[in-house]
Amino acid sequence: MQLKKVLIYGYGNPGRQDDAVGVMCAQELEKWATDLRFKFIDFDSNYH
Repeated sequence: MQLKKVLIYGYGNPGRQDDAVGVMCAQELEKWATDLRFKFIDFDSNYH
């Protein structure tokens, strides 16, 4: 069985500290996925 790729995208502005939750969640999920060696999940984050 081949797993489909998943993209988790964190959106927010860490510099403002009030809307950085998207970026922070993506970073924490990336650590979790790396520990479990989930290579089918990609992560990205950006802010505007």
